[in-house]
Amino acid sequence: MKLYSSKPQASITMGISPPLRELLRETLSAFRPGVVVESGTYLGLGSTTLLAELLRDGFAPRPPRLFTIEVSFAHWQQAARNLRRFRHVRCLWGLSVDRQEARHFILHDPVLNAPESEPDVYIDNLENPVRFYLDEVDGKLLDPEAVPGDFIRKTLFRERWLQRLLGRYGAKRPLVVLDSAGGIGFLEFTTVTRLLRDHPYLLLLDDIDHLKHFRSRRAVHADPCFEVLGEEPETGWLLARHNPSIGA
Repeated sequence: MKLYSSKPQASITMGISPPLRELLRETLSAFRPGVVVESGTYLGLGSTTLLAELLRDGFAPRPPRLFTIEVSFAHWQQAARNLRRFRHVRCLWGLSVDRQEARHFILHDPVLNAPESEPDVYIDNLENPVRFYLDEVDGKLLDPEAVPGDFIRKTLFRERWLQRLLGRYGAKRPLVVLDSAGGIGFLEFTTVTRLLRDHPYLLLLDDIDHLKHFRSRRAVHADPCFEVLGEEPETGWLLARHNPSIGA
């Protein structure tokens, strides 16, 4: 595997190229999702703001709700401030999946245990990637000193946000955007495909050449229920539509 920071276009924020912007605008207009669920908000200034603007402009006067999930307490606070101008956006603090399931996935990931098996895939840490990604899902990788009080954590922090949101809104033809913790990207993908296997939805993946979603990309291309609407390996995104009737 290769260190992601060595990639020429490496960025912690999703790369929003003009083709992706235009494809999203056209696809949202045609598909008309009833909700958007995004994992990986960071500061809310990248894909979250783009989606919020596209929904606001294309679905006036009542755009669908956009739920965006961030595990880092400090980043969640900043993102909530950055996104407060969008009334249809709700910024959620927590983990997209179950923490223990995420830790088990990282500890037993066959690729992390044999990185030489995927020489062309990027990774965020080569010295101790398992520890790196465990720290990431614990929300302390980038802000170890920003620790909220017990009351705030118990009141606001939640796990399994994907299950909570897609269990409630899965029938509303959602757009699901997966761009969060690098070590559990494929776990998020398999969670989404399991929860939405009987529903039509849009799926946007970021970092398809990274540990995060290189397997998700392969799975999308291999599944006849998915129609790939566009992808750009240079900036690392893929947009697909899931059509459950095709695989029936």
